[in-house]
Order: sequence, then C-alpha cells, then structure tokens
Amino acid sequence: MRPLTASDPVGTHVLYVGRADPTASVDVDRDAGRGLQENHPGTVTAVDEQHGVRIAFLGLEHEPMAERRFRADDTGVYPGLVAVGLDDWEAARSIGWWAGLCRDAREAG
Repeated sequence: MRPLTASDPVGTHVLYVGRADPTASVDVDRDAGRGLQENHPGTVTAVDEQHGVRIAFLGLEHEPMAERRFRADDTGVYPGLVAVGLDDWEAARSIGWWAGLCRDAREAG
C-alpha cells in the first residue's frame, strides 16, 4: 500500500482512506450509509495532471461521484487515495456495504 500518484496508470486498484463522505451516496433517502466510506475500493479510470484522477468506486460507478476528480497535492500525491495490490483490493471488496452487490454489478463499471 502506497500513496496514489499521477504516474499510476488507468486500471490501478485503489482504496479511499479519507473520511467517509455521505454526500457521495447512491440515494441518501433510500440507501442511507451507501456513500463513499473509508477503505472503499475502486479503480483508476482517468488520469489527467491538470484536472486530477477519476476513480470508479464499487457501487458508485454510475453515480455523480463517478465524475468527481481528485487533485494531487504539491508533491504529486492524491490525498485520501492509496494504490494497493490485488490481494488488498479483493480483501477490501469483500467488506462494507458494497460487498452485498452482485459480482456482475461491481465489475460492470
């Protein structure tokens, strides 16, 4: 596990290690608690030094959250995001509210 940087390519597995963000929710009224959570797994879908990195977080791929861009700090690190290997990503994928999603929905991205 290491900080995500602009040199990491599209397809890199990540975990969100920032604080939970209830505003990044599937449907706040219907699905309370289904927002961006600590250790939420995702995959880098776009890297742009000027506009930031975009992440497809499991269960939030088709939500407005999918268009959010994370910007790098002055050192080139994306705060709140860490790059992880497949084993760590799979472990994170098996916990949290997103673990209850059917496998096809999680990988449809």
